[in-house]
Amino acid sequence: MGTSSNSPNPLENQQIVADQPNHARAKFLADPKHQFILGLVTTILVCVLFVLGGKLLGQIPKLSRSGWYAICGACAALILKMLISNQIGQDFKFHKHGYDMCVMAFGTSLTTLSYEMSHPKVDGPTITFVFVLFVMVFCAMLQTGLNTVKIDAEKAGTKHTGSIWTNIILGVFAILFNIMFLVVKDIDSQQSAVQQPSTSAPAPKVSAPEVSK
Repeated sequence: MGTSSNSPNPLENQQIVADQPNHARAKFLADPKHQFILGLVTTILVCVLFVLGGKLLGQIPKLSRSGWYAICGACAALILKMLISNQIGQDFKFHKHGYDMCVMAFGTSLTTLSYEMSHPKVDGPTITFVFVLFVMVFCAMLQTGLNTVKIDAEKAGTKHTGSIWTNIILGVFAILFNIMFLVVKDIDSQQSAVQQPSTSAPAPKVSAPEVSK
């Protein structure tokens, strides 16, 4: 007696069961709201872990109060940018978020480089370090921009896993560089304040009047 062709195949059933977690994960990540929450949590964790981790490991020197304010303001700007974009109806996409982070880091790098070049006495190692980071951020911005154009130009079903992950990784480094530029600027500002000579002239000595005998 032959088996029916419609009888379930045990191997196919096992494959379906094994693929269920992957389908659930893909469905979860395809939701723009879930992508936004994951991107927001990732951005906050990167900022907090870099600042606190660098401080605990001694990689970030002592900053002034204004330096901490600048770092907190930069982190708040990244988060607010995401919240505002989400509120005005722009669906969150990881590759676009990586590009946006590179653009913001490029703006910070440009102001930091201009600040270093404005000093009467330019510090060679510092400005070289800032210039190298500036070039790296500029290249990352170009690469993530090209990836974003390529991903958005293709059909919705086309997979660009490599380009998406490239933008995500470069976006994370852009957040780190954004904070690093502010650290460099604050350290240089403290050193300039210490080395700046006092502009106040010493009080003239008043000699006692001679008494005629």
